[in-house]
Amino acid sequence: MQPHEFWTRLADHLDTGKPAFLVVVAYSDGSSPGTAGAKMFVTRTGSQVGTVGGGIMEFNLVDEARDALIAGGVRPQCRTLWHQKEAPGETSGMICAGNQTHISLIVAPGDAGTVRRAAEASKAGAPIHLLYSPNGLTIDETENPRAVGPMEFTRTGEDWQLVESMANHRRIAIIGGGHCGCALTEVMHRLGYHITLVDRRPDVKTFAQDRCASEKVAVTDYANAGACVDWPEQTAVIVMTTDYTSDVRALAGVLRLPFPFIGVMGSVAKINHILADLRLEGFGDKVLERIHAPVGIQIGSHTPEEIAVSVAAQIIQEHEDRS
Repeated sequence: MQPHEFWTRLADHLDTGKPAFLVVVAYSDGSSPGTAGAKMFVTRTGSQVGTVGGGIMEFNLVDEARDALIAGGVRPQCRTLWHQKEAPGETSGMICAGNQTHISLIVAPGDAGTVRRAAEASKAGAPIHLLYSPNGLTIDETENPRAVGPMEFTRTGEDWQLVESMANHRRIAIIGGGHCGCALTEVMHRLGYHITLVDRRPDVKTFAQDRCASEKVAVTDYANAGACVDWPEQTAVIVMTTDYTSDVRALAGVLRLPFPFIGVMGSVAKINHILADLRLEGFGDKVLERIHAPVGIQIGSHTPEEIAVSVAAQIIQEHEDRS
């Protein structure tokens, strides 16, 4: 689920005049099943949207949320759960090790405007932040969405605050809107990434009908594709155009920008030719070492869908290694 879809569903529920119980993972450590930024909301009937890790922990949290909504008047709280039988604090009922800290609060119908603003900002990548505190939810407008990371959590004694950037920091640019490119947009959409899909052929069926990309950009020259991507320093870029020459043009453009991950699809023979041409254009070996080629974890993938899974897995792996 895309981040903005979660907030939109919460806003839609609040617009019915009914409250919801919101739980957000502010911090996680070790083998915790819920990672920072994971969230869910629960309604008075016990229906649930999103997840904070699953298992018996989440089952119990849903029960507690329903009870809190029925009781009403529950203040926002910060709570750490330990995933082991013997722990220095409250246990979650799980034994996977590690711990996770939750922020939980009742969101009232009167908060619908704040939540709707969060949804709109998340979809547009607007430079605002959502603040969670003992006072509830508030919006903080700022000029720079990079002012804080995706999530910043502070706690001193009973005082705590969580700041969440509404701009999606999980980003990918896919250069090439063919079958493989659009298969990759489907996978990355489900993983919650902001996706920029770029092609020279705005009318080609796969590109025109793609519904998973956050934005689609048509260029006249693939050498300009990288320059069309916002936040290159936070964006993985994958080159999978229709032909060898276009791949070279696209790579020549993105190598001049600070993308943390650059991958290109193709056979070893094709990639060797691409690298040779890039050297002729003046790119040294140190720069070319930035290219993951052929992109994707080697799992024997052949179909566009299999290739998309292998590429997504490598992007997740590389992101984890950089964290």
